[in-house]
Amino acid sequence: MRRHDRAVLVGMAVVIASAMILIALVVLLGTSVPEAIYVILGIVLFTAVIVTLEDVYEDLRQRRLPAEPGLMVTGAMIGRAYAGLPLRRLALSTPIITHDPFNTDGFDYFTHYQVCTNDVFILRFAPTMRIHRYVLYWSEHDPDWTDALPGRCRMGDYAKPTPRALRLSQRFMRRLACNRNIDSRMRPCMLEVYGNRARLVLPSNAPELETGAQDPNIGPRIDGVAVLADTFRHGS
Repeated sequence: MRRHDRAVLVGMAVVIASAMILIALVVLLGTSVPEAIYVILGIVLFTAVIVTLEDVYEDLRQRRLPAEPGLMVTGAMIGRAYAGLPLRRLALSTPIITHDPFNTDGFDYFTHYQVCTNDVFILRFAPTMRIHRYVLYWSEHDPDWTDALPGRCRMGDYAKPTPRALRLSQRFMRRLACNRNIDSRMRPCMLEVYGNRARLVLPSNAPELETGAQDPNIGPRIDGVAVLADTFRHGS
C-alpha cells in the first residue's frame, strides 16, 4: 500500500473515531460532560477532517503521475545545451494572465494581475523506440513582470491553459503591451524525444504568438513536473 493511501486510511479512521466518541458523549452523557471536553473533541475532529482532505488531495495528485520509472529533462538542462541561442524562456504554453483572484480591495481587482508563465521545470518521460514530438514555446524576451507592474502583479506557479484562459490572457496581453510595453508573445518550437535523448528544434520562421495551447500529450504540471504522457503508454 502506498504511503498516501495509508495516510488517507489513518485520517479517515481518526475522523470516524472522533465523530463516534463525540456523538456517544452527547447522547449518553449530554450536559454532564464538561464543555472543555466537547471543545477539545471538536478541535480534534476538525483538524482530522482538514488533514484527511489534504491527504486525499495529495493522493489524487500523486495518482496522476505514472508509477513506472522514467527519465527527466529540465528546463535548465535545455538552456545549458542551447546556450548559444537567444533562448531566454521555455514554456508549456504562452503566459496565462488573469485579474489577481486574491486581490479583493474594490476596484483594485481590475488593475492587479496574476501571471503564470507556465515555464518548463521538469519533463518526465519513459524511453521508447520511436520519436515523440511535443510543442513547446520559447522567447528571447524575459519580461520582469514585477518591475513593469510594481504593486500590480503577483506571480503564480502554473495555470491550466484552457481555451477560455488563453482568450482572456490574449486580451490582457494586448493591454499590457500597449500600456506597459511588455512583449509576452512566444514562438512555437518542437521537443523531440527518442530513447533516452531529447533535442529542441527551433524553426527560424516561427511566428510570435499571443496564445499557444499546451501540447495534449503533456500532462499538467504537478509540483514542477510535467509528464510526457504518451511515452508511458504501452506500445509507445
